Amino acid sequence: MKYAIGLLALCLSGCLHTESASILVEPASAMLVEGKILRESVGVETLGGVFTPLLTKGCEIPCSRSETFSTAEDGQSQILVRLYRGNTRMVKTARSLGEFQITGFAPARPGEPAIAVKFEVDAGGFTLSATDIKDSSRLSITRIE
Repeated sequence: MKYAIGLLALCLSGCLHTESASILVEPASAMLVEGKILRESVGVETLGGVFTPLLTKGCEIPCSRSETFSTAEDGQSQILVRLYRGNTRMVKTARSLGEFQITGFAPARPGEPAIAVKFEVDAGGFTLSATDIKDSSRLSITRIE
């Protein structure tokens, strides 16, 4: 399988294997949310094992952030996303929340696909969704075991 280099990866423990346009990554819990405040940053692994926060510790809930990602290899039709939580600079010292595979976009040259990935936390928990910017279609997200 071909994967984008240094892109996201996401999944929080307790998820079932499912395919959908939007997925509940982890229900809200006291471990992640204190009152209306996010207790730890949630982010992705980028090139070199760096923990890149997308939702930062202390953000008021509800909060969300979208990032645009692309592919790294010719003909690539999926992106692997690794999600972590913690207050650290490197993923080796953060807590892995799992991996997700985003599919449903047309294979193309490196960097051509534009995939908007949205991370959101509210009273119900963390969710992830993905959209192909080219045609606004919702993409499939599958948790990888």
